[in-house]
Amino acid sequence: MTRFFALFIAFSALPATSRGQEGPPSAVAAVEALPNAGDDEPWGYLYAVRSLNTYPLIDVDNRIGRLPENHIALTSSRVSRRHGVIRRRDDGAEFVDVGSSNGSRVNGAETRRDIPVPLEPGDRIQVADELLLYHTSLDGLWNAELRMRLLSSMVNLNVNLPQDFARKSLGREAIVPVSSEALVSPDAGVVEIAHSSAIEPGSGFGKGTAAFVGNVILDDGVVELSLWALEGAGSMTSRRASISRLKHTTLQIAITDDETTPGEGPWFSPQYLSGLFDVFPEARDVSLRFATSLAAQTQAVALRDASVVLAFRHTLSGATEWKLLTLSAQAGGSWVENAVRERRMSLTQIERNALAEALEASRARLRRARELGAEGERVADAESAIERAKSRLEALDAR
Repeated sequence: MTRFFALFIAFSALPATSRGQEGPPSAVAAVEALPNAGDDEPWGYLYAVRSLNTYPLIDVDNRIGRLPENHIALTSSRVSRRHGVIRRRDDGAEFVDVGSSNGSRVNGAETRRDIPVPLEPGDRIQVADELLLYHTSLDGLWNAELRMRLLSSMVNLNVNLPQDFARKSLGREAIVPVSSEALVSPDAGVVEIAHSSAIEPGSGFGKGTAAFVGNVILDDGVVELSLWALEGAGSMTSRRASISRLKHTTLQIAITDDETTPGEGPWFSPQYLSGLFDVFPEARDVSLRFATSLAAQTQAVALRDASVVLAFRHTLSGATEWKLLTLSAQAGGSWVENAVRERRMSLTQIERNALAEALEASRARLRRARELGAEGERVADAESAIERAKSRLEALDAR
């Protein structure tokens, strides 16, 4: 089986390059497709989710609208002829609605006419009924698209997978992570799948299991999914299901394509992944309950996924509600604390740096929650978790 790129640890979603399947062209093809693009290098990219088109951003002002002379020409009748502008700034980029009829949103928050909204890589821009993703690189763009499509979703498995298991060592019980590696052919579906551990009778993730996607990591053409399901009998999609005892596995997916240009990477379209799983129709209530239940766990990987998903769902909502951000910050602090406790001196310097970055992200989420009015016990709990994690990291570095 093709050897997979070694993912040191699934601490954060790392960007990687991916290839367009139907609509998304390569960076070169996209630039060539844009009239009067010139020879300048793009400083950013937009991806239209509905049409699967990729647009390089080259000029300082990049017009969005229904007219064909716009840099980003969209076909929806709800998009105004001149709808908005993506503008390059010295410190990044911004979006401006120039007076559209049906309005615009950035990360779910409504924009106002002629008022610039700063953009960050991975932001979502809703132009009437067209959804656009913004990023400064193609690598990051494909990562953002894949996370938007799969992160915090519910999937129905079409394959059997093993699950993490407990093992006692030196009088302590430790969780042994397991993973499966799937090599997918665009024409034939799954052509080969290998497991790091055998599937024990009565355990694992069987075909038809409803699983929650707790994390999506794309690196060097391999997508890694962190999957969770109920331990024992029960329906994940039932609103009355008790989400307490959980099981976990990791699924790594690569796509084989002889025509893939080296360094270009694969495009993980839904039909490529259908041999492995089907994505449920919107199950927001169930996935949100599942995310909050992960935050109540003690296992580091569960807390990591809770922190990532809760922050993601806050971004999707576009709301000024601070509770999800506070819970994400608390889970992030607890994740770092427990990861150091579980791994101790076996953590590499790269892993320590990743944990330090994750802790800083939790601090930033808590700051943002305060700006939105967060206060009280939840804020205190998040602060405490972050400080405990900071102390553990500092003690580890001092050794």
